[in-house]
Amino acid sequence: MYWILQSGQEIQSPRSNSISVVRTESPQPPVLSVQPQFPVYIQGEEVTFTCSAPGGLARAGYELYEEIGGQDLNVHLSHRHTFKLKGKTARGNSCTYWALVSGRKIRSQRSNSIFLEWTDPLPPPVLDINPPPRAVYEGEPLLISCLSSSSSNMEKRFHFYRDGVEMDFSNEESQQSSREPGDPSPDAALRIPQFNSNHSGEFACSYEENMKGRWIPSPYSQKVNLTVQPRDSSGPVLMYVRLAFVLLIPLILLVYYYHPRMKRVWKSEEAFQPQESKEETEFIN
Repeated sequence: MYWILQSGQEIQSPRSNSISVVRTESPQPPVLSVQPQFPVYIQGEEVTFTCSAPGGLARAGYELYEEIGGQDLNVHLSHRHTFKLKGKTARGNSCTYWALVSGRKIRSQRSNSIFLEWTDPLPPPVLDINPPPRAVYEGEPLLISCLSSSSSNMEKRFHFYRDGVEMDFSNEESQQSSREPGDPSPDAALRIPQFNSNHSGEFACSYEENMKGRWIPSPYSQKVNLTVQPRDSSGPVLMYVRLAFVLLIPLILLVYYYHPRMKRVWKSEEAFQPQESKEETEFIN
């Protein structure tokens, strides 16, 4: 109401209409979740965030936030969003929703924050063969090493493959070098004491690194094809025959070349010897 002054007298107005004001708290915060859930991710992987609002309220919309340094970098107007991890910076994520209360849109409190950390993909290892890749003779020992290109000291585990299938080290003929948990050694070796036709194939290897409890796989190494060359029992005999043949040819050529000359020399000496005797006799007399 209000007062007016009329003829020196204060007159009160009628009371106005009444307005009721209802004060309400902001809607309860939603819950933000991510799939898949890992302690660390690989750059390039896709993750999906889902913003779940509590039941019992009519919802008018959602907002998903990507945060860097406490500031909202991107806003997605959806309760679910999938994006690919890229860049070098770890990011936080949170969300809110809009609730319809008495016909009015009211923003909820912000959800829990989820911070993601990711790393670059692992470099592929190098497959090393000793002796060098070639046709390996049957029965020869063979050492196949998987050399990690990673410079980290993380725990590693290695895998060897033949023709695309991981090798089974329960076979007594194949032995993998022993590795203790937490061993930061950069390589592993596969020893085959006697290589045979059962071992022929295309070999490759890979490794994994333990990053905060998640085993991160590397790409495959280069592929190396190994075949078995059967041993020939007559090999040593043939080797000596070839060696004798190689040495005999020059000897025959030398005899053929020098033999006629030797005959001429002998004839010259026979013709010259009596003349020398005659001259020697005359000188004495």
